[in-house]
Amino acid sequence: MPEGQLAIRLLLPLIACVAALFVGWFITCDPNPFTTVTMLTGLVMCCIALSNPVWGVFLLIFVTGYLDLVKRLGILSDALSGIDVVVTLALAPVLFLAICSGVLYRNIVSRVWLRPWQVGLAVAILVAMAGVFGQAFLSGGGIAFALKDFANSGVYLLLILVGCFLFADVASVQRLLRFTLLIYVPVAIYGIWQQLFGLSNFETDYLKSGFTMDIGLLDDVRLRPFSTLNSPHALSVVTAILSVVGLMVPLRGRRRAWWQIPVSLLLAGACLATFVRAGWVLLGLALMIWLCSQRKLTTFLMYGMVAATFTFLFINADPLLQSLDRLDGILPDTGDLQNLAFRTGTFSDRLISFHNVMSNPAFHTWFGNRDVQELEEGSRENEAHDQIGQILISYGFAGLTLFGTALVLGLWFAHRAVFRQADRLKCQILLGVVSVVLATILSGMLFGSHLSVFPINVLFYLFVSTVFVVGRTEGDVVEASRSDDSSSVGAKSL
Repeated sequence: MPEGQLAIRLLLPLIACVAALFVGWFITCDPNPFTTVTMLTGLVMCCIALSNPVWGVFLLIFVTGYLDLVKRLGILSDALSGIDVVVTLALAPVLFLAICSGVLYRNIVSRVWLRPWQVGLAVAILVAMAGVFGQAFLSGGGIAFALKDFANSGVYLLLILVGCFLFADVASVQRLLRFTLLIYVPVAIYGIWQQLFGLSNFETDYLKSGFTMDIGLLDDVRLRPFSTLNSPHALSVVTAILSVVGLMVPLRGRRRAWWQIPVSLLLAGACLATFVRAGWVLLGLALMIWLCSQRKLTTFLMYGMVAATFTFLFINADPLLQSLDRLDGILPDTGDLQNLAFRTGTFSDRLISFHNVMSNPAFHTWFGNRDVQELEEGSRENEAHDQIGQILISYGFAGLTLFGTALVLGLWFAHRAVFRQADRLKCQILLGVVSVVLATILSGMLFGSHLSVFPINVLFYLFVSTVFVVGRTEGDVVEASRSDDSSSVGAKSL
């Protein structure tokens, strides 16, 4: 009997017992049906993830796109409470833990051990996760707050290692990217629909219910759509990332599928419809990085330009703030669309953050400043809207050094893999994925970290794992065929 089937058969009695207990509880108790259905659905998905982690990852991608829609639909229940919202939002991290458990169990049964490079990657990931949890715990919010913050910012780091085990060849990476794009097509369509026709009644009711902090969306000069995700920011960044992937990465064997360009344009349209500048900038940066990363010379010039740009912004934050005030009086603001498109308040917040990084001693610590929130109300001296400022406040110079080191090493590996790659398909996949990964980081350095926002963090870390997979894959490329779409999405271990 194959080891994979043996692993599944050993799990079946445990899964059956848990399912029987849960169904019995469902029959004998009378809780809120909304929460009960959510928990039963989560149980089924976790069982699938335990027995087949690859299917679990595909379920997780589906959950990232529609979990917040399920949460908002809960307002149609007469008995919606805070615990119902918490249970719904906990579905994604619990499903991910089931995926990790399934990978660990399968590797133990199959006697698959980590390779040296995987050991190093695992150590780096565990150190980063420990740092995230330690900072959240020491911030004074208690263990519950630390676990919540860790679930948002730290736990999905393991996706980098998990992806390296589950997607072991180019064809499996193409299936993963293809599935992600298609799952988010309805998300993009619904976002454009919201921009054109407004929110549905249940969405407005949920925003007014007190179960969310996003009620301010109703007070904006014009609606910024969030589709089935949790915010316009998440929708903008996710659609920008996927638009570039659809445009640049071949997803049908060695060529692009016929539907990739229309889907990419649709996703870009949803990004533009959000009027969130972080997504707009990410979209432009990703295209620029893709063009520059084709050759070594232009790659070095690109990084030189990026370093010079950030140095200029940090050093000249005060003069730029004054110029921004004058520019604000010139830009058109006669209509709602013009007001949203040309509003400069977002950029002034970032410039204030750059100024604080350079001049405020509260940012200049070795291990972070947990007392920074204790300043007087209304003060902007400790605001940190960019990723560098947020890292300095949370982790200090030590954290910034570790972040910079990991970033440099990761980019060195990625570009080295691109330039050494003899296979054109692998080179194109690497170029497309590296472009969106780097653009996400640079956009976060300007507009604040995206990696604590769900589902951006899930897709980001999953795409990072594909860079390791494609960059280290040896042998011939497996030509994807039409039968791949209807066949099982299993993948062999590294």
